[in-house]
Amino acid sequence: MGYPMARNLLRAGHEVALWSNTAAKAQELAKGEKGHFCETPKQVGAAADCIFLCVGDTEMAKEVILGKDGIVEGAKSGAVIADASTVSPSESRKIGAALAKKGIRYLDVPCTGSKPGAEGGTLTFMIGGDPKVYEPKSGPVQHPPGVQRGLSAQHESGRRSAVDARYPCK
Repeated sequence: MGYPMARNLLRAGHEVALWSNTAAKAQELAKGEKGHFCETPKQVGAAADCIFLCVGDTEMAKEVILGKDGIVEGAKSGAVIADASTVSPSESRKIGAALAKKGIRYLDVPCTGSKPGAEGGTLTFMIGGDPKVYEPKSGPVQHPPGVQRGLSAQHESGRRSAVDARYPCK
């Protein structure tokens, strides 16, 4: 799902630094849509203030974010990492805590809509993390025009979650 998500951001006019476990995919997208190819997640972290990722599972997410040449090694203090991967809640909290020690803000942003939603720019994100990071007009992560803000709830863990409906990244 990461490929169509990144493609939609590029087509919306955003500058996007691209990395993939399959380098050829990132290179193809960079060439075809004028993105910036990165050889490592570390390079993505160095190139961006807001990093979105969507990888296969918890272990992959931990490696890409915190591992050798991971995003954390290149990201600047104040950067935001929004992880749309399928990650266990307990590991997500651990990743967020590790990033916070370096001044990097973390959002757990699982989504629904699968590949058709990613291709059509109609994914729904359930956002977990500090509301100051994602609230409209206050945080560094801004909603594009036309995004509908949904429900917000406080969980037992103390983390707030918001549901943003129809994220039209086109």
